[in-house]
Amino acid sequence: MYRTISVLAILSVVLCGCSQAGQPEASGESSAQQSSAESDESMSLEPTASPEPTVQPEPSEEPTPEPLYYTMGGEQYEVVYSLADFNWYGDLNALEKDSDLVVTGRFTEDAAQEGNGYVNSFEIGQTLKGSSESDVIRIFQRYTVNEGSKSIVAYSHLTPMAKDSEWICFLKSSGSEDMYYCTGDTSGRYPFPFVDMDREKLENNEYSADELGVYRAEDFRYDIYSELPERYDIVYP
Repeated sequence: MYRTISVLAILSVVLCGCSQAGQPEASGESSAQQSSAESDESMSLEPTASPEPTVQPEPSEEPTPEPLYYTMGGEQYEVVYSLADFNWYGDLNALEKDSDLVVTGRFTEDAAQEGNGYVNSFEIGQTLKGSSESDVIRIFQRYTVNEGSKSIVAYSHLTPMAKDSEWICFLKSSGSEDMYYCTGDTSGRYPFPFVDMDREKLENNEYSADELGVYRAEDFRYDIYSELPERYDIVYP
């Protein structure tokens, strides 16, 4: 009987082993199937669209400035700027402080070329600051006139010094006897007698260069000019 039980036990072990050997490895096959599915899934993804190229804007061309002209002696001259450096004044107190002489008066001659600019005689009507040894001083302004090309090379925004034109001038001494120049370029010369200017008309260029003393209305120091009648006790001729 014991022998029979032993034989049965051996047969049971053998049959069990055969049964396990005949079955496929489930875990391995499952992993392979999962890998295959993932691969198929990744292959089925739509390709990523490549970014559209950036379109660079074409460089814009700066507008060519309109030619600037000034009439002198009945003839028209083109104004070509070659501006020098100036101290610009937006404050009347600072302008007056930096000026050696503040006067009213008129140019008595046609300006004459001297060195790299022009000089004109200025007859003083009233002295508002400082003092001079003579009632007639000389004022220097840097510009050149080319009669051949009918052009003015302007190193300043101020128009040429015209005979009999009247101004109130803020002046600095040049260091030589009775020679002066305008303090801060356009900061230093204004129409005289005073004109009650309208800012809107000024901005619309309704005043001429001869009235303002500058080639372009935008360069006229309106804020300072509007303060002058209240600042100084002007005696009109």
